[in-house]
Amino acid sequence: MLKRIILYAACATMFIACGDDSIINVNDEAKEQANISFLVLDSYTGEAVDSVTIYRPKDSKSNLTDSLGYSIWKKNNIGNYVFELSKEGYATVRTLVNVVEQGLGDVARVPDVTATVPMYKLGAEVSGTVLYTDKETGNKVPAEGVTVIITNQNTSIIPNEISVETDEDGNYTFSELPEGSNFIISIPQTTINEYKYVAASKISVQANRAGATVDLGVQNLNLISDAFTLVNSNLDEIDTNTTVTFSYSAVLDKDSVLKNIRVSKSGNSVLTNVSLSTDGKTINIKPFSGRWEDNEVYTISGTVYSKNGSIIILSKSFTVGGTTSTKKPGQISNLDAELSGSYLELSWTRKDSLATGYHIYYKTDSMSNYLLFSNLSSGTYTSTDIGYSSMLNNDADSTKISFIVLPYNIAGEADPNNAKSISYTFKAPTEQVTNLAVELSGSYAYLTWEAPATGTYNYRIYYKTPSMDEYAVLSTTPYTYYETNYTVSNYLNTGDESISFKVVPYSTIGESSLSKAAAATLSLAIDEVAGVAAEIDGTNFRVSWNEVDNASFYYVYYKTSSMSSYSLASTTSILSYTLGISSYTNNDDTSISFKIIPYNSVVEGSLADAEEVTIPLSVPKQLTGLTGEVNGELIELSWDAPVNDYVVGYYVYYKSSATTTYTLTTLDPTSNSISFDKTLYPESADTEISFKVIPTNDFGMASLEDALEVIVPLETAVDPQ
Repeated sequence: MLKRIILYAACATMFIACGDDSIINVNDEAKEQANISFLVLDSYTGEAVDSVTIYRPKDSKSNLTDSLGYSIWKKNNIGNYVFELSKEGYATVRTLVNVVEQGLGDVARVPDVTATVPMYKLGAEVSGTVLYTDKETGNKVPAEGVTVIITNQNTSIIPNEISVETDEDGNYTFSELPEGSNFIISIPQTTINEYKYVAASKISVQANRAGATVDLGVQNLNLISDAFTLVNSNLDEIDTNTTVTFSYSAVLDKDSVLKNIRVSKSGNSVLTNVSLSTDGKTINIKPFSGRWEDNEVYTISGTVYSKNGSIIILSKSFTVGGTTSTKKPGQISNLDAELSGSYLELSWTRKDSLATGYHIYYKTDSMSNYLLFSNLSSGTYTSTDIGYSSMLNNDADSTKISFIVLPYNIAGEADPNNAKSISYTFKAPTEQVTNLAVELSGSYAYLTWEAPATGTYNYRIYYKTPSMDEYAVLSTTPYTYYETNYTVSNYLNTGDESISFKVVPYSTIGESSLSKAAAATLSLAIDEVAGVAAEIDGTNFRVSWNEVDNASFYYVYYKTSSMSSYSLASTTSILSYTLGISSYTNNDDTSISFKIIPYNSVVEGSLADAEEVTIPLSVPKQLTGLTGEVNGELIELSWDAPVNDYVVGYYVYYKSSATTTYTLTTLDPTSNSISFDKTLYPESADTEISFKVIPTNDFGMASLEDALEVIVPLETAVDPQ
């Protein structure tokens, strides 16, 4: 039963990690290791994708898919394996494959695993424009230099979060996005001209096809202003000639006061004179006729703005000739706050039946006054959910948010000075990752780190080069490793020869301190190649060398005695290279030299300073051990090849007893022996024939004059019987 539970859990994990991938376990054969087969398909067309690099970070092994989209990894032990699939023109996909045991008793049965993985073409584009309202002019103007973040909802695609900044016209563009993906566009809180702004909401967008552009149009930023509150009013006792006053904690916007304040009686508008005090904080309201009507109930309403853009809603009533007919409600009790996901749940006990509704006010530790958050229009409420994300202080390790709940009715609010507040402190992670390391993986940077000892986090990755003033966001990931989506050179400016990274844990509330995070620096400086060796290996030159730190590839250069300068032969990522002799030399070449130049995504070694190795080129040395005999109707010759020499074939010469010079035969052996019909070459009345075998290569043949000679008698012995 335990194994069945483990198997179900493993399958569920694979489904979550792989998105649309399908994982199929096959083969009930008794064995301790499993083959992992990948089938890689285009996410849109469903066609097989060949030449996809499948990389396993755990052991740095990689493989390629064939023309049918398949790749097989043989003999894998039980466990979890993370793979990264990449190909130019496609998004990098990270997938998890679990090899699990399904054995019974002592018999190990580890089924093979087939993973079907979709690849997403790059080339989709999302663009938009960000505007904000200028405080001085009131006009909508472009928001330059604002960070816009796009997050891919498909977490198997890396990176799944990218940020850009708006240009001088407020425009932004995300290009080379994977097709068939759903994205979230968000704009963090930003400061413009010393005022704080925030986007009203996040935007969902789908990028369907590579090559298509989705224009999101205009996104407007909203001003986040300091709060202000009503300090006092004189509504409790208004006689026929009393001026109604409302005093606030902040300077008010005069235009909003004069335009927005309305007074009504029995549902009909009342003509009044509204003015603002010299200090700008008190609203004065008088009847245009000079007198209020005795014993009548008046209602005052409107929206009032402070100078910095905050608002407060005015809704008050009073009775002329004495105290208001309805008393203000009393306070609530047992106000409590409890975190519930992305909401803070406020709850309280209702004590006063006079309440017809509740005003919810909040204040953060960076605000001097409470700000109205929401209005509950019924006095029966005893709880409400508060979305807190927009209240959190930007770039702060923690935010303390305090709340008060004031019951109200037609007579006004409960006294705010007697209200008991409740506070909740939101703390960003303070733990840091450990053992952060970075290395060059081909042309990409590969980072690894260890999670904090306590807590569960996602991670935000920052980078900085010597030409940058501060760290910038690179991406986010839920894993403890990351490989850059682009080659390292994409992040560098002219002159940069290193790049540093920091990784900080983060949550919905915030992230650990970037300044306290340890950095890992990838140096891209590169040394010259050492240990270069070259030899002749059959019909090839074989060149080998030692590995160089930070080298992603190696350029193989060559120069023969007939060339005036070095020429590039090839580029390779391994530590040796084989070149065909006939393809790189001419018959009159007496030597060939090689140089190996290391290269990464930023710098390469110096050709002039590189170590040189030379192979002399010449005709072969003479062979040895030449023998010949008659075997029936055949003449058989054999010999030993020249030791440590380059030979491509042999010329066979013969001379009969009646001649004085050797003649070239039509035989062309390439091995160390040959047999042929003895009647092909002897002259009339010959009793013996001599042979010489001359080794040859691309640069000529050994000397015929100095070659070994073997004499083969042609007479057949007479049987004595």
